[in-house]
Amino acid sequence: MAEKKKTPNIDEQQVADFLTRNSSFFNDYPKLLLELSLPYKDGKVLSLSQKQVEVLRTEVATLKKETAHMEQRLASLMKVVDKNEKLTICLHRLSLKLLFKREVEAVVCEVVETLRMQFPANQIIIRLFSPYSELSQTALPVDEKDPVLKTLLSSIFNSGKPDCGPFSWVHKKVLFGNFALRIRSAVVMPLQFNKQKIGLLLLGSPRAEAFVPGKGAMLLVQFGELIAVAIASCTQNSID
Repeated sequence: MAEKKKTPNIDEQQVADFLTRNSSFFNDYPKLLLELSLPYKDGKVLSLSQKQVEVLRTEVATLKKETAHMEQRLASLMKVVDKNEKLTICLHRLSLKLLFKREVEAVVCEVVETLRMQFPANQIIIRLFSPYSELSQTALPVDEKDPVLKTLLSSIFNSGKPDCGPFSWVHKKVLFGNFALRIRSAVVMPLQFNKQKIGLLLLGSPRAEAFVPGKGAMLLVQFGELIAVAIASCTQNSID
């Protein structure tokens, strides 16, 4: 009685590795292609060529989705770059204009006018601490003793960075007054020079996504520093 040949234990990965290393295998054994069974998810049996087409279609669809996602991401980044470029130009032009201002009121008016051109749909408000608030009719005062503002002011001036909220209705009411109803997102920028509190630059928008944490923070800091230095300089000139 003839002995049965033992079938070697070969797993699927070994078969896959072998076919990968020997891509011309089916050229030498073409009849095997006719015996391959490729069941599909709906129960149908596909030929090898049909299966190849199906795999290619899936890969193409995946590539299209990835390409579309990358295009959307690139478009979003280009918008950010464009916005930052406009803000940089705005900052430069404002710097040149403030060089010739000698009064706090003139500085405040120039800043508000320039920023309104840059952010047409937003509320632009400058609030100043005493004694700076007495030198401007346009800027609103800041009440440091206000219990609602006390914690917020401490946090903002300790960080020296803009705060994009989210802000409660009580905070928005104290900061923006009657305009608070229209504010859905906002940024509060501390104005300080040589650790001296000068005031706040407030930007409020009816769009919820207009101001988000970390977005354009560095440019906002530069705006705040510029405005603070300009006001401090005017104050020093008036004292001299």
